Amino acid sequence: MKKLLLIVFAICAITAHAHEGCEDTTHKQQVEKTSSTAEEKPFVYVEQMPQYPGGDVEMRKFIAKNLKYPESAQKNGIEGRVVIRFVVSKTGKTENVEVIRSLDPDCDKEAVRVISSMNDWRPGKHMGETVSVYFAVPITFTLGEEYKTKEIK
Repeated sequence: MKKLLLIVFAICAITAHAHEGCEDTTHKQQVEKTSSTAEEKPFVYVEQMPQYPGGDVEMRKFIAKNLKYPESAQKNGIEGRVVIRFVVSKTGKTENVEVIRSLDPDCDKEAVRVISSMNDWRPGKHMGETVSVYFAVPITFTLGEEYKTKEIK
């Protein structure tokens, strides 16, 4: 059976962590404003980012175990990275999953499927409040050597 090498790159939050711990009155007002409304706009960065159960290592294991390299992409020798952005809700659910860097329609669809099927996360917190937060994950599709050396028909 031919092996596929699937590399799942380290997780990257959609924002720089350099802002952690910064006091920003705009975000204070957003928390105060949105805590009383039914619909909350997700944060881009927060004091405590959402975390997958078991951390980044377990999230990469989950993705590697559940991601299926699309047959059409294998056949056509397609390799590269899909970047997925989603919201980790106040309840820890992955919502609004979308492709922000596309590779191939089938690879994009598979990456969205896997992220959408994730277990609940530990939600993010900002100023002591549980909040919804944007999060991004790059997923790299890489063919094994046996695919690179054979002629693609």
